[in-house]
Amino acid sequence: MAIKYVKEGSGRGRPPRSYNPPGLFGSGGADGKRRFLFIYVAIGAAVFALSITNIRDRADTFENRPTLRGAALVTAKQNDGALVLQVGDLPATYTPDAQTFQRLKPGDRVAVLYQRSRNRRQIKILEIGTAPIGDRL
Repeated sequence: MAIKYVKEGSGRGRPPRSYNPPGLFGSGGADGKRRFLFIYVAIGAAVFALSITNIRDRADTFENRPTLRGAALVTAKQNDGALVLQVGDLPATYTPDAQTFQRLKPGDRVAVLYQRSRNRRQIKILEIGTAPIGDRL
């Protein structure tokens, strides 16, 4: 024999929300809007923090860094009067005066004053020698 369910009462005495325990974002219903707001605020804060650190890294890349001496290899000459130098394993460009530009050619080694960035992935050439360095015997 089938049992028929009969609803007792109109249900007006019940609270509008369920009795489930609240989760991380609340217990549901109108909390969906709060959930999306929380997600958007969290993503916005993460993007803001990353952009601030990126701007800071670019702004003070060579600030308060020591000046180093070394030798660089001239790898190429550009048409705009700039030299492409290789200091260790990092390339850098430098625009010398016209006489120095004419005197140097690819393959020459020159003395340089340079700075390394904080993350050690960039080099800023401050000054180069006016003549190539001779090879040691």
